[in-house]
Amino acid sequence: MKMNDPTIIPLPDVHLIEQEAAEWIMRLQRDDVAASDIVSFEKWRTQSVRHKDIFEGLSQFWDGLDFVEQLTDYAQNDAAVEPLKQDRIARTMSLVKRVFKGAIAASIIAIVSVPAYNYATKADRQFTAHYATDIGEQETIDLPDGSQIILNTNSEISVTYSKLSREIFLSRGEAFFDVASNKSKPFSVNTDEGTVTAVGTAFSVHLTEGKLDVLVTEGRVMLFATPKQPFAGAVALRQPIIPSQVLEVSAGQSAVLDNGIKMIAMVQPLVFEKETDWQDGELSFNGETLEEVIQEISRYTDLTIEISGDQLRSQRIVAYYKVGDIERLFEALNVMANIEVDRTNTTHVELYRSE
Repeated sequence: MKMNDPTIIPLPDVHLIEQEAAEWIMRLQRDDVAASDIVSFEKWRTQSVRHKDIFEGLSQFWDGLDFVEQLTDYAQNDAAVEPLKQDRIARTMSLVKRVFKGAIAASIIAIVSVPAYNYATKADRQFTAHYATDIGEQETIDLPDGSQIILNTNSEISVTYSKLSREIFLSRGEAFFDVASNKSKPFSVNTDEGTVTAVGTAFSVHLTEGKLDVLVTEGRVMLFATPKQPFAGAVALRQPIIPSQVLEVSAGQSAVLDNGIKMIAMVQPLVFEKETDWQDGELSFNGETLEEVIQEISRYTDLTIEISGDQLRSQRIVAYYKVGDIERLFEALNVMANIEVDRTNTTHVELYRSE
């Protein structure tokens, strides 16, 4: 059998194709895109059915954008021998950004020096803002397009609206996004762990060290995970298979991004309600251990709260906590579970079982 016999050519690796697609998007977003780059991209896209399916699947998420056909037209005309005019390149790049709206580029943040959400030039930016909350503080933000953000405790975001996209960068904490629909201007929440993109929907994201939790309450979103190591061409063929980098998540589902999209699950109604309680400024606990309760409460107060004894740590608790009212929680613990508070100083308390 000849070495070039197609029957012995291995099937393309899906994860490798996703990484290569990210490389292409990064290249196509540069200001100095050459006509030859577009031609080369078209060759890459058409080299297998999997290449086409992965790329076209992403474009179809936004229902009918004709990005693929536009690139094909450019690749098949005289672009291979004559540089494209700047306005044609600009239109092509606009389509790139409309389909991927910075999401794939943001997903490869590990190998670029500037976050993709900030690609818009100053002239293109229509709205920019920065918001941050302190420990125990929450803020509701109304954006100019009708979208709304609820920023949870100790959280920080930057907002950049341009002619082509609505970009949020969450640098820490947790936020809920109620997104006004605009198919020509998708809405992306970028983090170091990955990107969540929607057209018109509602979802929350919680960024902790090395992990991003996503909960979709309405509509659907597309997740783009951040690879933890840069694309290395053919060397990637010898690397272990990594978790999926691109995934669609619908209302009632949650997902975890941690070096790839590691988990997606349906959320039970009671759990769903509990996970969204913070948006109304309160937390509910129904049988969690005191240790788990204090771990969650500690996100909302600058008090250091210690628990005396393993038995007390495992005490099951049923309680509500109104954000910013730690004293009422202490009172409730005392009444319901006979738990006392020893105030060591203004920043440190210890919980113990009263005799």
